[in-house]
Amino acid sequence: MTTHRVTAPHVVCEHGAALVDMRAGDLVFLNPSAGRVLAHLAAGIDTTVIATRIGDATGAPADVVERDVRALVDALARRGLLGETNTPSVRRNRR
Repeated sequence: MTTHRVTAPHVVCEHGAALVDMRAGDLVFLNPSAGRVLAHLAAGIDTTVIATRIGDATGAPADVVERDVRALVDALARRGLLGETNTPSVRRNRR
Protein backbone atom coordinates (compact mmCIF):
# COMPACT_ATOMS: atom_id res chain seq x y z
CA MET A 1 0.00 0.00 0.00
CA THR A 2 1.28 3.43 -0.89
CA THR A 3 0.00 6.50 0.82
CA HIS A 4 1.12 10.06 0.34
CA ARG A 5 1.42 12.82 2.87
CA VAL A 6 0.64 16.35 1.88
CA THR A 7 3.81 18.29 2.67
CA ALA A 8 2.59 21.73 1.60
CA PRO A 9 0.36 24.04 3.60
CA HIS A 10 -3.10 23.62 2.12
CA VAL A 11 -6.80 24.26 2.50
CA VAL A 12 -9.70 22.22 1.07
CA CYS A 13 -13.29 23.41 0.64
CA GLU A 14 -16.30 22.55 -1.51
CA HIS A 15 -14.90 24.78 -4.28
CA GLY A 16 -11.59 22.90 -4.51
CA ALA A 17 -8.27 23.30 -2.77
CA ALA A 18 -5.22 25.51 -2.62
CA LEU A 19 -1.67 24.51 -1.77
CA VAL A 20 1.29 26.78 -1.07
CA ASP A 21 4.34 25.85 -3.12
CA MET A 22 6.99 27.28 -0.79
CA ARG A 23 9.88 26.52 -3.15
CA ALA A 24 8.37 28.37 -6.11
CA GLY A 25 6.48 30.97 -4.09
CA ASP A 26 3.24 30.01 -5.84
CA LEU A 27 -0.30 29.07 -4.92
CA VAL A 28 -1.57 25.92 -6.62
CA PHE A 29 -5.34 25.82 -7.06
CA LEU A 30 -7.25 22.57 -7.56
CA ASN A 31 -10.78 22.09 -8.87
CA PRO A 32 -13.40 20.42 -6.63
CA SER A 33 -12.63 16.88 -7.87
CA ALA A 34 -8.90 17.28 -7.29
CA GLY A 35 -9.69 18.91 -3.95
CA ARG A 36 -11.53 15.75 -2.88
CA VAL A 37 -8.50 13.68 -3.84
CA LEU A 38 -6.26 16.02 -1.82
CA ALA A 39 -8.55 15.74 1.21
CA HIS A 40 -8.32 11.94 1.02
CA LEU A 41 -4.53 12.12 0.65
CA ALA A 42 -4.29 14.43 3.67
CA ALA A 43 -6.32 11.87 5.64
CA GLY A 44 -3.73 9.19 4.79
CA ILE A 45 -5.96 7.21 2.43
CA ASP A 46 -4.28 5.00 -0.18
CA THR A 47 -4.60 6.13 -3.81
CA THR A 48 -6.30 2.88 -4.83
CA VAL A 49 -8.98 3.39 -2.18
CA ILE A 50 -9.38 7.02 -3.25
CA ALA A 51 -9.96 5.97 -6.86
CA THR A 52 -12.46 3.32 -5.80
CA ARG A 53 -14.41 5.77 -3.64
CA ILE A 54 -14.55 8.41 -6.37
CA GLY A 55 -15.52 5.86 -9.00
CA ASP A 56 -18.29 4.50 -6.79
CA ALA A 57 -19.59 7.99 -6.05
CA THR A 58 -19.53 9.20 -9.65
CA GLY A 59 -20.08 6.04 -11.67
CA ALA A 60 -16.94 6.81 -13.68
CA PRO A 61 -14.95 3.83 -15.03
CA ALA A 62 -12.38 2.61 -12.50
CA ASP A 63 -9.47 2.73 -14.98
CA VAL A 64 -10.22 6.36 -15.86
CA VAL A 65 -10.45 7.41 -12.20
CA GLU A 66 -7.26 5.52 -11.28
CA ARG A 67 -5.40 7.19 -14.16
CA ASP A 68 -6.64 10.65 -13.16
CA VAL A 69 -5.80 10.16 -9.47
CA ARG A 70 -2.32 8.90 -10.38
CA ALA A 71 -1.76 11.87 -12.73
CA LEU A 72 -2.71 14.34 -9.99
CA VAL A 73 -0.52 12.61 -7.40
CA ASP A 74 2.42 12.53 -9.81
CA ALA A 75 2.01 16.22 -10.69
CA LEU A 76 1.83 17.27 -7.03
CA ALA A 77 4.78 15.05 -6.11
CA ARG A 78 6.91 16.53 -8.93
CA ARG A 79 6.30 19.98 -7.44
CA GLY A 80 7.35 18.70 -4.01
CA LEU A 81 3.85 19.12 -2.55
CA LEU A 82 3.46 15.44 -1.64
CA GLY A 83 5.76 12.95 0.02
CA GLU A 84 5.41 9.20 -0.33
CA THR A 85 5.23 6.74 2.52
CA ASN A 86 4.85 2.99 2.16
CA THR A 87 4.06 2.26 5.78
CA PRO A 88 1.51 3.81 8.08
CA SER A 89 2.98 6.09 10.67
CA VAL A 90 3.04 4.64 14.16
CA ARG A 91 3.14 6.88 17.19
CA ARG A 92 5.16 5.38 20.00
CA ASN A 93 5.15 6.45 23.59
CA ARG A 94 8.61 7.27 24.83
CA ARG A 95 9.37 7.38 28.51
